[in-house]
Amino acid sequence: MKHLLAFGMLTLGLALALASCGDGKQAENTDSEEQNTPASLADYDFARLNYALGASAGFFVKDQGVKLDAEQFLKGLRDAAEGKSTMNEKDCQIELEKYLALEQEFKAQEQLRMGDRFLDSMAKLPGVVRDSSGLLYRIDVEGTGAQPTDSSYVSVNYVLTLVNGQVLDSSATGQPILANLKNMIRGWAIGVSKFREGGKGMLYIPPDLAYGVNGRPGIPGNATLVFSIGLEKVLTKEEYEKGLRGQ
Repeated sequence: MKHLLAFGMLTLGLALALASCGDGKQAENTDSEEQNTPASLADYDFARLNYALGASAGFFVKDQGVKLDAEQFLKGLRDAAEGKSTMNEKDCQIELEKYLALEQEFKAQEQLRMGDRFLDSMAKLPGVVRDSSGLLYRIDVEGTGAQPTDSSYVSVNYVLTLVNGQVLDSSATGQPILANLKNMIRGWAIGVSKFREGGKGMLYIPPDLAYGVNGRPGIPGNATLVFSIGLEKVLTKEEYEKGLRGQ
């Protein structure tokens, strides 16, 4: 939905540009205009371009899940193209921003409810422990090596998903990432510190220990995060820095 504002401004701009080209039919030019207009533009099928613009707008609105009132949508497009719009560009921007803010708040609350239900159900499963912070974790393979603190340097394999199973990110196949737990989201730092080297398991991280109400690109606001992790090694600072340099 974050692209809706930009698309609204683009649609308005195109409508105004097309209005300057005529009534949407093939361009008609005076002799003087023809001398200054490339033949490719003079002969352009503006009816087809207009249809393509309308279809693109329809596809976009459908994909974004906006409730479409076709009559009002076409009226707004037509009025803007004919210079009769009751809203200027600033008015349009304000209205789109107002909708986007409400839509973002609604989705964030929906994510929070869904995450709470998920965490409550996971907490009832065998082997799942709820930390005092609210983090849930499960150790599937007990490690036998060193155990990090929540500010250690570590080498970790992971897969990140949402509660619906959608995969968001992962370490490269067979290639763990190097991480300074001090710089990671709080839930990850707390969770990884529950494992010993060689350990594998799951982390279920509530949004207040992750990216909160605002989320981040690709991660919705108030999203509960699910990590499958494998702690490869607890690193010294020197090992961590050498690893970052590829040494």
